[in-house]
Amino acid sequence: MTIQTQFHFKNCLQDPCRCETQGYWYLVCVALSAAIGEFIFAWFFAKSGAATVDAFHTLIHGVWYFLAISASWHISSRNLSGRDEDRVRARYGVLNFFLLLGILFFIIFMEAIPRLMHPESVVPGYMLVSVSIGLLGNILALVILKKIQQDHETYHWLTLDTLADLWFSLAILCSVPFVNLFPYLDPILTLLGCCWIAKTGYSLFLSKTIKNL
Repeated sequence: MTIQTQFHFKNCLQDPCRCETQGYWYLVCVALSAAIGEFIFAWFFAKSGAATVDAFHTLIHGVWYFLAISASWHISSRNLSGRDEDRVRARYGVLNFFLLLGILFFIIFMEAIPRLMHPESVVPGYMLVSVSIGLLGNILALVILKKIQQDHETYHWLTLDTLADLWFSLAILCSVPFVNLFPYLDPILTLLGCCWIAKTGYSLFLSKTIKNL
């Protein structure tokens, strides 16, 4: 049995098959586990806005993987292919994009701006633990994604978004030694993280989604 077939359902007889769906269920478990662990350390112990943004983004990944499962089920159950499949995936991509905007506005106005106006002391040790959990979750998600069918839009927007979160996690990790030396570093990173995630989502929306609607 090859690595690729390990994600097939036992009753998978369709082409395109449902192998991607089972892989997405693994991704849901990874995203939710990483998000919960990261959020607990970021919110309750580290008091870090940047790490909290990273945790929220990982949590939203779990929602997006559910959307990917829905898209895959929709396509498989109706035996869609070609242009019809592209349209279905594009519609789910639009929903993904607006969910992304919603969570970013929430984070900016509820977390980033208040912390920028009133910086809080951050606990670097717990911040390190928090971000490490998110980073490991993103790495594991990318490993799983590489074992899933890759020649469709759902795969592209999930991968690009996971990569964006990975780079943001790395940036926060590098900032940990300096967060208490520069009180505004954590809220600035929070805003920059929101801008980075928004740019990634917007670029994918323009390049992949609109042309398939």
